[in-house]
Amino acid sequence: MTLRDWPIRRKLTAILLLVSALVLLLTSAAFVTYEVVTFRQATLKNLATLGRLIAANSTASLAFANQADAQEILGALKAEPHIIAAALYDQKGHVFARYPTNLPESDLPLEPGAVGYRFEQTAVIGVEPVLELGSPRLGTLYVKSDLTEVSRTLRLSAAIAAGVMAISLLAAYFLSRALQGQISEPVLTLANVAKAVSAHQDYAVRAPALGSDELGTLTDAFNHMLSRIQEQAGALRESKERMDLALRASGVGTWSWNAGTNAIIWDDFVHPLFGLAPGMFSERYDDFLVLVHPGDRERVRKEMGEAVVSGAPYRTEYRVVWRDGTERVLAAGGRLHRDAGTPTAQLTGVCWDVTERYRLREELQRYATELEQRVAERTRELEARAEELRRNSTALVAANEELDAFAYSVSHDLRAPLRSIDGFSQVLLEDYGTQLDEPGRDALRRVRAATQRMGMLIDDLLKLSRLTRGELRAEVVDLSAMAQSITAELQKTAAERRVEVTIRPGLEAHGDPRLLQVALENLLGNSWKYTAKQPRARIEFTATEENGSRVFLVRDNGAGFDMKYVNKLFGVFQRLHSGAEFDGTGVGLATVQRIITRHGGRIWAEGAVNKGATFYFTLAGHAAAGPEAS
Repeated sequence: MTLRDWPIRRKLTAILLLVSALVLLLTSAAFVTYEVVTFRQATLKNLATLGRLIAANSTASLAFANQADAQEILGALKAEPHIIAAALYDQKGHVFARYPTNLPESDLPLEPGAVGYRFEQTAVIGVEPVLELGSPRLGTLYVKSDLTEVSRTLRLSAAIAAGVMAISLLAAYFLSRALQGQISEPVLTLANVAKAVSAHQDYAVRAPALGSDELGTLTDAFNHMLSRIQEQAGALRESKERMDLALRASGVGTWSWNAGTNAIIWDDFVHPLFGLAPGMFSERYDDFLVLVHPGDRERVRKEMGEAVVSGAPYRTEYRVVWRDGTERVLAAGGRLHRDAGTPTAQLTGVCWDVTERYRLREELQRYATELEQRVAERTRELEARAEELRRNSTALVAANEELDAFAYSVSHDLRAPLRSIDGFSQVLLEDYGTQLDEPGRDALRRVRAATQRMGMLIDDLLKLSRLTRGELRAEVVDLSAMAQSITAELQKTAAERRVEVTIRPGLEAHGDPRLLQVALENLLGNSWKYTAKQPRARIEFTATEENGSRVFLVRDNGAGFDMKYVNKLFGVFQRLHSGAEFDGTGVGLATVQRIITRHGGRIWAEGAVNKGATFYFTLAGHAAAGPEAS
């Protein structure tokens, strides 16, 4: 080798190094960019599909204010380890249920935000409306997923690319100096393989083995990078398969309608909903409309068109007619997507079978209508009888006896349809439960719970009627001892609770012990119930002097109430807290008021939200024995 050769070889070395670096840089950048973009798109799509599925299954929970059902639905997110937070907001924007259950409220936004799925800083945020046909928006689903998988993919791809580039450049440098002729062809082969992989995304392609030297190391590293990318692509396919399994198990199918080409595509889970075998459905939009019931066809066409024009979420229910004449009811929902830079609009969504729920809803409506008619008839009869009793005061005793008989008749007649509803619902659950999906079985369980609750209301009304018509038996009653006995029984029902109970000794009054027992049981029972969520609950029964009269009071530090609703406290069926927060029928305080009124006294209350409540009452002719109030 002469000195004359050095500039050429150095130039060739520089060219080889620059070409190798450029090819590897572009290839690695293409790989990293493609993987990150693909993974981000797949993450958004999977989260959107999951969000719509959860939102669709949450309509009944929000409609019936069933927090336990909503929590159970959110609990299914355990199957997705990257979901770090989720919440259902009710119509007022308040958190109704959350996932995980111990998630601090501070980790959730005060409002769910705009509907859609997007990347925000270090997480993927999804906001999905919870809608039901014919009803206003029931609430909002908020889902938050971390970006650990995206970050890991980016770091891994970048590390592999950087390693490959470093090794490749180092190998190219040394080999180019000694083996210029032997390097050009292998490098070109490697570049062609990289180009083919980048063009076709075929990660199964491998560069041919070139020995154990630096070029072989470069090839091995390149093939290793392709293997890792292939593994990640397989993981994405596996994730899609898991999503398909979830859709199959829930009976939900996905569809997509291109408003420009008028083509509609279904997945294999939609076909059975229309009574078709996979592959039987063409991609023509008009062929889909033929399967829709003629009475719903024009409405479905109009609603889908309006969703494309307005961009608003699509939500509907419609009947379909199978080829054998079977009629089913399907629910469908979707959102509009537009390809960037093109006017093409794509309406994509899901659909599922709601036939049993639809039929059950009609049956329940019929029962409800019948029950309302019976109640209305009995109410009119009761009003007519009451007017007659007012005009005929001499027949008061006989009228009271007739009223008792009438109350028994009302109770019996009301219980009859309730028993039918409860009984047939139980038969459906026991004999046909396996033919219903979980929402159908849950609806039947709700029916049974509602009928049993109405039975409790009937019993409470009868108890209220009997308690306030019996003859008073006045005697000295030790209210302190009575309160001690009541709180002791309450403690037995919840031995795990630690409640600070203070009862002033020696409080006595003249009255009917049976009725006063009922009054104190209701007042102390309410305090016990509404302090259940307090870590340090306190209940106090004492008395004070006001204008020379003894005033008894029951005080607690429980949930309290808003004073603007104080006039509703003592009305029948008037409740200031939902059944999901605290159980009850809304008859207890009305019973207390009638008992106190029969004793010639009065009752009133003071309170504040989350700061407890105090109920005051007086009794005419109370005994002044015992210590003076401080």
